[in-house]
Amino acid sequence: MPDFIEHINNFSFKDFETIFVDNNSSDDSVKILNQLLAQTKFEFSILSEKQQGAGSARNLGISKAKGKYITFIDCDDYVDSKK
Repeated sequence: MPDFIEHINNFSFKDFETIFVDNNSSDDSVKILNQLLAQTKFEFSILSEKQQGAGSARNLGISKAKGKYITFIDCDDYVDSKK
């Protein structure tokens, strides 16, 4: 399992939503992500859009978010799951 998914899976805080935005990837990213996420302990959604760049993908995620606070975690980021 990729590190960023494992870190999310190990969060001690559990009241959050996770939104993944696929920015029109040309590989099997969504299929692979669905397979990986089937093994997780958290709720998630995957959104897709035409390739319009990172800003557009983030704006789409923000527009669908229901929470009060938002953070971004890119696949190369590290998150301390104990905080």
